[in-house]
Amino acid sequence: VSTQSTGSKMYFSHEDFSHKKFEAHLTTEHIGRTFIYRKILDSTMILAKQEMKGGAQHGTLVFAESQTTGRGRRGRSWETGQGNLCFSIILYPKQTNDLYKINCSISLATTLACKDEGIPAQIKWPNDVWVNGYKISGMLVDVSITGKTLEVVAGIGINVNQDIKGIKTLKATSFYNELNRYVERELILARVCNHLETLLKGSMSEVMNLYRQNYVLCGKNII
Repeated sequence: VSTQSTGSKMYFSHEDFSHKKFEAHLTTEHIGRTFIYRKILDSTMILAKQEMKGGAQHGTLVFAESQTTGRGRRGRSWETGQGNLCFSIILYPKQTNDLYKINCSISLATTLACKDEGIPAQIKWPNDVWVNGYKISGMLVDVSITGKTLEVVAGIGINVNQDIKGIKTLKATSFYNELNRYVERELILARVCNHLETLLKGSMSEVMNLYRQNYVLCGKNII
């Protein structure tokens, strides 16, 4: 099923996440404008790659309320429960030089979205976001080439409305744990998309200056 509104498409099977609320906060031209929703998936990155083969547009966002076989760095499993944000974004950079900028911009966009809500988040190399020693977000960026086209799928997980600090086996936190209240997931996701598109339109030097300012080891050299 698909619906068209304000130049956006949404594919949905459930209405837990409100596309209408998300779109109301979205200011982008491309990122998040095509929105694919699933209640549960094995992995948003797997579906994003399938959509990419079918000609998905730049900025297409694949969202799941929960995923069961997601993949983190070094092959680690990555399961996401309801109440959080689990999504992948499809990007088509114009040149290989853009890849490093994309990687930095994704973690930076997530960090800025946390700070918008008053959470003192910082980037921990290479692509995690931490708050006072606890992880609030992680991401994985996969790059491929089809013909002369560069293809990027960025898988992102953000702990939002889950009381996660009570899980002793995890050194993690969430928006709920940091703020002692629930937040609107649609707003957080829209902010990530808005920041990401703005960063990608900026220069590499602008992105790296912001990255350094938000790096957990601010003041040390970053290549």
